[in-house]
Amino acid sequence: MVNAYAQNSAVSIPSTATGTERILAAIDIGTNSIHMVVVRIETALPSFTIIAKEKDTVRLGERD
Repeated sequence: MVNAYAQNSAVSIPSTATGTERILAAIDIGTNSIHMVVVRIETALPSFTIIAKEKDTVRLGERD
């Protein structure tokens, strides 16, 4: 459901002064872990560079 929403949603991203790169972040919240990645997108090429990434184990699916 989230993937379908993301594919069908238009996102307004402010452009930089040069207009040739954009910075985006994606967060994936799962049952047992949360992942985040931040990328710089070179719109002229097109290519991207990973600026930062994090992963944490949260165990939201565990029962007491």
